[in-house]
Amino acid sequence: ATDPWEVTHDVSDSSTNGVRGVAVAVIADEGFGWMQTKGYNAAVETDAGDDFVEGDALIAHATEDGEADRTAKGTAPVSRVVGWATAADVDADDTVAADLCLD
Repeated sequence: ATDPWEVTHDVSDSSTNGVRGVAVAVIADEGFGWMQTKGYNAAVETDAGDDFVEGDALIAHATEDGEADRTAKGTAPVSRVVGWATAADVDADDTVAADLCLD
């Protein structure tokens, strides 16, 4: 998506540094919806392969649509930080609680 007001969950259409927020609910293609950019979110989607711990940086996943990846606490993130993990991830749900920090 080249229009800054158009968002997509398809990472092949965008850059990991182009993340605009976390969808508050499922948004249909060509639909409208709300994106959260700041504050607490109890269930940011992650991929099953990561084990987030409190303090990890959340970044957009490079290959999985609509999911967060992590940069380990104490390591400099190489992509735009979406937020910070406020707890360990929930493996059964592939989610992590986070404090989002997008402008």
